[in-house]
Amino acid sequence: MKIKNNSQSIQRIAQIVDDGSFQEIMSGVTTRVMVGGLKGDGLIAGTGLISGYPIAVFSQDFNYMGGSVGEMHAQKMAAIIRLARELHMPLVGLIDSGGARIQEGILALEGYGSVFQELVHASGEIPLISVMLGVCAGGAVYGPALTDIVIMNEAKAQMFITGPRVIQQATGEKVKIDAYGSPAVHAVLSGTVDIMATDESNAIERAKQLLLFHAQPKVSANRTIEKQALVLPSESKKTYDMKSVISYVLDDLSFMEMKPRHAMNVITGFGRLFGQSVGIIANQPKYKAGVLDILASEKAARFIQLCNAWRIPVLSFMDAVGFYPSTQEETNGLIRKGARLLYAFGKATVPKITLIVRKGYGGAYVAMNCKSMGADAVFALDTAEISVMGIEAARSVLNEKHMGTLEASDGLTDGLKYGFVDDVLQWKEVALVLSNTLARLDRKRVDVKPTTFGNPPV
Repeated sequence: MKIKNNSQSIQRIAQIVDDGSFQEIMSGVTTRVMVGGLKGDGLIAGTGLISGYPIAVFSQDFNYMGGSVGEMHAQKMAAIIRLARELHMPLVGLIDSGGARIQEGILALEGYGSVFQELVHASGEIPLISVMLGVCAGGAVYGPALTDIVIMNEAKAQMFITGPRVIQQATGEKVKIDAYGSPAVHAVLSGTVDIMATDESNAIERAKQLLLFHAQPKVSANRTIEKQALVLPSESKKTYDMKSVISYVLDDLSFMEMKPRHAMNVITGFGRLFGQSVGIIANQPKYKAGVLDILASEKAARFIQLCNAWRIPVLSFMDAVGFYPSTQEETNGLIRKGARLLYAFGKATVPKITLIVRKGYGGAYVAMNCKSMGADAVFALDTAEISVMGIEAARSVLNEKHMGTLEASDGLTDGLKYGFVDDVLQWKEVALVLSNTLARLDRKRVDVKPTTFGNPPV
């Protein structure tokens, strides 16, 4: 179908789908409670192709009543979500909405309910991506929050539940939207945004790139044949950038990081290993020594759930001394959030491989997916250190007699002895061994009873 409409929303759709591939649904519906309502009620929805791969897409038109959600607007949105689920298509939402249409009252509110219900049912069954191109206010924010990935246009987008006037009226606080609804706030503080885009075109392009990790799980590898071996600091207390390890292992320029400015002590993102789509979870020694805290645990757990939903294998790169020792972390819920990370790894049924790069201490060793937590394979570099805790911490707990026993022990040797570590690798063989292991695990299938519901810590 050729693009015949000149509205902003249809032009945005034209940027994301292949030429001539878009087929609109419910094109004739109009605003029901107003005279002279626009056809489509400010929302264009339909199906199309991205690089030949079928998707469903909707686009809100802020130029029509501020992109507000009314009854028919919501019905169309719910319909395209339902259609995407029935046809097993990924869904991309191009968001630009001022919130509920006040004039439609309860019809607008119930419309939101129908959209949220459809998103909940679609979650985990199909990829759900929200691209924030302009404002997203009020109840409209919960739609993107229910999707897998949120991409935000840094140049223009905003996300907030309550506007400054309402906040001032309710609390007396005078505040500007940028203080709580800007892209920077959601990328760094709230963690709501997964990918920051420089402008509208870049946001749409990032969505297309992201979908290809799901649509094309295996492509031709783009690798430098001979990579120079990495050298980690000889002193285990010295930091380094884990991203150098990720770049060394993955195909050239294939890594697409999620939430790069939020909880920077853990790294999450998609990449390719000899052309195979993989999800990466990695401690980042460069920040907070790579320890797991509340935000890092939440970020990692959420990404594991995403990989499991998209059926993308998970590679875990371990280098952490434990969970963050802090009374503030403890009282703010570190136990719950740490348990959420354990729950996510334990529930995930996709292939899971762990590489112990350096430190694997205490609870972090377990939480970063040890063999007993369900890792299908665990490898280590010869720089790996495995222990219940570091030597300094142990001295405050054990007497001299037991310290001698601890200092004489070798966690890596014990790991090999008891089968918790499958092999010790050299840098030059890491990528190929991980790739071959993934190929072996490609046949992995885990039957999960559809009636089994968990109660994950949140």
